[in-house]
Amino acid sequence: MISCILALVLSLIGGINALLAAHAGTCTMSDAGHLGGILFSIPFYAVALIFLAIHTPRRMAFLTTLLLSPFLLWQAAFALNLGFRILALDQTACEILWGPPYGRDGSEITYAILWLGTGLGFPVLLALSLWHKRAKT
Repeated sequence: MISCILALVLSLIGGINALLAAHAGTCTMSDAGHLGGILFSIPFYAVALIFLAIHTPRRMAFLTTLLLSPFLLWQAAFALNLGFRILALDQTACEILWGPPYGRDGSEITYAILWLGTGLGFPVLLALSLWHKRAKT
């Protein structure tokens, strides 16, 4: 039970950080560096995943995932939007976040890869962990 609560709290801390990383900046002088804040979410997500995968009963892990699902869907949608628009449409990060034309930050590819990896990686690993738990019982 404690591991489930810790996993939920750690996931929420990582999620709140991701939300702030996506929306807390102003793109002053085309600087979208705040998007790099997603790096700080990765350790929280990793530890939460370990707690859910190893120490949490299957039903509690499923309930925790269900509670996190609205946020995980938002993060995955944001990551897909950011990644597609940077990699396929060649838009700048600030253009995506704020709308008007901005200059290049120079790190758009890095932001796209970080957000795609984290925004899609955590939910996929969480689903695999739940599937593995189901297969074991």
